[in-house]
Amino acid sequence: MPEQAGEFRGFILDDFQKEAISFLLQGFSVLVSAPTGVGKTLIADYLIEEAVKEQRRVVYTAPIKALSNQKFKEFKEWHGEEKIGIITGDVVIRPDAEIIIMTTEIFRNILHQEKERLAGFSHVIFDEIHYLSDEERGTVWEESIIFMPDNLRLLGLSATIPNAAELAAWIQEIKGHPVKVVYKHDRVVPLEHYVYHPLTGPADFAHLKKVWQKRQKNRAEQGSQAGGARPWKGLNHIDLIKAIHRRDGLPALYFIFSRQQCEVKAQELSERFNFLNAKEKERVLAILERGAKQYNLEKWPTLHRLQPVFLRGIAFHHAGLLPALKEIVETLFAENLVRVMYATETFAVGINYPVRSVCFDAPTKWDGVTFRSMTTLEYFQMAGRAGRRGIDERGFVYILADL
Repeated sequence: MPEQAGEFRGFILDDFQKEAISFLLQGFSVLVSAPTGVGKTLIADYLIEEAVKEQRRVVYTAPIKALSNQKFKEFKEWHGEEKIGIITGDVVIRPDAEIIIMTTEIFRNILHQEKERLAGFSHVIFDEIHYLSDEERGTVWEESIIFMPDNLRLLGLSATIPNAAELAAWIQEIKGHPVKVVYKHDRVVPLEHYVYHPLTGPADFAHLKKVWQKRQKNRAEQGSQAGGARPWKGLNHIDLIKAIHRRDGLPALYFIFSRQQCEVKAQELSERFNFLNAKEKERVLAILERGAKQYNLEKWPTLHRLQPVFLRGIAFHHAGLLPALKEIVETLFAENLVRVMYATETFAVGINYPVRSVCFDAPTKWDGVTFRSMTTLEYFQMAGRAGRRGIDERGFVYILADL
């Protein structure tokens, strides 16, 4: 293990980071299973910096374009524009650069159609490699691993690999070289989990159940039917945000599995709350004006319609946004000018924008066929965005409880 690997970009590396870096430098493929927010992406950053120094080439794959765009922006700032390229369904910029960022589908397609383009590459990085288990898209990761050149070494990163040892054994068997597994089990910032209901406010499930049962018993003793009219108003995202705000829980990321509802709820909240002061509003206007000028959006009516929402510290993010608007929203969020972000789950995939609180509008989601409960992996992938390292002592997670 080289001495310089004990520190990187001003950070003292944790033991799991040192272990993974050591394995990579020895020529092994590596899988890293570590919770969100502990710094697993720093391992990929280290590998890329070493590759740039040694004039080796690396492919960085990501499951969504938003993550690809974020890494493209970061790597350009660190290594210079001429060394970084990107290939997605939207853009192709410097495809022959030393470090190429692309969606995993693009990488799979290159393996099938233009495998010779990967000559001279030493590593491929799979961010969010747990997508292997995805029913619809998992075959993309499977084919990418099976067909990638034997000389390439792999770095797989995920917060949620339930069977990392089995996956490593499978990769080792088909690729013919050793694959090391590095684990990090504990979070740097612990999470507290709550349900929210008008009866209790934020509470743990046991307390909510106790209050609910007591109220049902009282109503039965008074002769009321248990299934009669509810003695409280319906669940409302605004009430939850109000409760979180009182608990000093902002900024918050509010997950809703509907693009339309992300926009509707952001608009509704903006009619009730204003989270920004005058100086922060000036910064928002400057970012909006810069973005409008950069992308020729000065006369775009949607941006003018959303400006009052942004000026109140509220925004939304989903895969249906135009790339230019998505970049403006992500810039506002990164500058801490968004106190409440309504988003679909794509915002949880790798994008490094942590918050103090994460909210779920419901514990169920539409999977393209039917509504189903979130899996444990999906829940922790999104909940893991709560708790900012070096800022928060704890992160908070809330789910609206519809009883």
